[in-house]
Amino acid sequence: MRKPDESFHFGSNKPGKMIGASGILKLSISFILAALVAGRNTALRDGIQTREWPCPVDADIAPCVCTTDDDFNLFMECSLVKTSGELTTIFTADFPFVNFVSLTIDHAGCTDCNLNTLPADVFGGVGFQTITITGTNLQTVEEQAFSASHETLKNLRLSSNKISAFPFESLGDFKVLTQLRLNGNKFNADTPIPGIVSATLTELNLSTNDELVITPDLVTNCPEIRIVSLRNGKIPSVPLFDTSPISMFNGLTNVHTIDFAGNAITEIQTNSIVSETDTLTKVDFSHNDISIVHPTFVTGFSSATGNTLLMADNKISFLDEKVWAAIFEELPVENSVDLSQNPILCGCEIAWLVNSSSKKSLTETTLCEDGVQVVKNLPPAAFVDC
Repeated sequence: MRKPDESFHFGSNKPGKMIGASGILKLSISFILAALVAGRNTALRDGIQTREWPCPVDADIAPCVCTTDDDFNLFMECSLVKTSGELTTIFTADFPFVNFVSLTIDHAGCTDCNLNTLPADVFGGVGFQTITITGTNLQTVEEQAFSASHETLKNLRLSSNKISAFPFESLGDFKVLTQLRLNGNKFNADTPIPGIVSATLTELNLSTNDELVITPDLVTNCPEIRIVSLRNGKIPSVPLFDTSPISMFNGLTNVHTIDFAGNAITEIQTNSIVSETDTLTKVDFSHNDISIVHPTFVTGFSSATGNTLLMADNKISFLDEKVWAAIFEELPVENSVDLSQNPILCGCEIAWLVNSSSKKSLTETTLCEDGVQVVKNLPPAAFVDC
């Protein structure tokens, strides 16, 4: 029991201490927040709270589901939305907060879904940092479809849909966009990809489209680009600017990964892949029909270990010293050049390589035309008469 001369003050279990004004304010805010949260329908599943506040009222956005984590970051899952009209209606609801971390729509396995268009302003005033839409019948993305995300969108992932119409020209409106993935869609000869302008884009993935038609200025105006994936698009050649010729990657100081695998390339011209700042770490030309490569067709690998030039499954037969000596010099580390599944001639035309330390750059799977002899293991003694 408290002694008669001891005072007791709200907010303290110690006699004689009075809580300050700031303490009362903090307690008041805490009680208000607790009351708001307790007064709403709240559940906890796998560390993610599904509730109305700070999300919209559940019924107003169904079948979308809004979730929030312990830091009140907001996430929107809309995989049960089936049409563009339904999606538009949902985002006319009252959203207490309009800045979300992510939106996800995944229609894989949905047989009656028909989300084929993203109209302008379809998401109302709600913005996202990451948008992932995959496995849908989406064909057209209208300009301003993501208008409320101009200041927030970092990752735009629209893989494995049916997109053939996309507003590339407006990508410069997104102030922090770093990743654009449009792989697995339906871009074709009737929908060529224009030059992209983005001050922030670091990754572009256009792989696995029906037929990619690209121009040399595809990423010229993307100064921060690091990864360019253009595989499986029936591309017939690496585009070059007519003057000189100049590489489509000329002037890009950060690019390190370039993927042209699985296309219809038969010949690679001089200066096709150039990094003036020596930042390249991986260049992939595997699974084409390449039979001719010209001197300095690729230059600018970094000095770091682990760099690779992948050219497996082509039709390269002649390892011309004028072409390949410089390549092996740039890639001196063992197993850094893959020429497996090529019909490489191993007669006197390859003697220069057999007698050079450069051969260590080749992978163990790089075989002669007979499919048996490992090129890097050919004995120099067998070439003394060459």
